[in-house]
Amino acid sequence: PTLLLRGSRDPVCPARWLDELAALMPRSERLTLRDGTHTLHYVYPWSFCHAIRPFLARIQQEDQHE
Repeated sequence: PTLLLRGSRDPVCPARWLDELAALMPRSERLTLRDGTHTLHYVYPWSFCHAIRPFLARIQQEDQHE
């Protein structure tokens, strides 16, 4: 599983790149943080953590059931 995460105001990674990556990775999930930039984990750490937490919890739960 892969979480493809970008900010909506990211000047480095356009949304189409995530679409292309997602097409190559069937188990991937895409998420765009509104108003986020390329360094959203640094500029918006709480939003970043809030966004990835459910994804990480699902992965952990899947691992426990395997």
